[in-house]
Amino acid sequence: MPARALMLTVALVLSVITRPASAEVRALILSGLGGEPAYEQKFQQQAAAMAQAAGRAGAAPKDIVELTGDRAKRTTLDGELKKFARGVQPDDQVIVALIGHGSYDGDDYRFNLPGPDITGKEIAAFLDSMAAAQVLVVNATSSSGAVMAFNL
Repeated sequence: MPARALMLTVALVLSVITRPASAEVRALILSGLGGEPAYEQKFQQQAAAMAQAAGRAGAAPKDIVELTGDRAKRTTLDGELKKFARGVQPDDQVIVALIGHGSYDGDDYRFNLPGPDITGKEIAAFLDSMAAAQVLVVNATSSSGAVMAFNL
């Protein structure tokens, strides 16, 4: 999906959903491996565009976490995901966007990151760890349909 269409989709969904006054819009945008410099740059541009769209949809800068490049390495990702999940409240609206390459081997989906990939099961566990009742997952990766097996 082109970045502009993705931004508009997120903005539209968030503008239609009403939320309590105490609720926040929170966004986690993860840009994985590009495989080659042109894709790497494109994925990072799309992540930046998604972060801007989340801001226009009501997310405060402190509630937008954009993980690209070194911040998207698997060695730091687990801590970043736990930190993000701890900050989510039940009334919050959460956007989780995955941008990059994914793969599916017939058993498990993998989102390609520097270092070990994150699996569909691990992504599902992260989503389950958040208290929010409203979570929008945008999986803009190859093999994205495979995550349906994990009830994301």
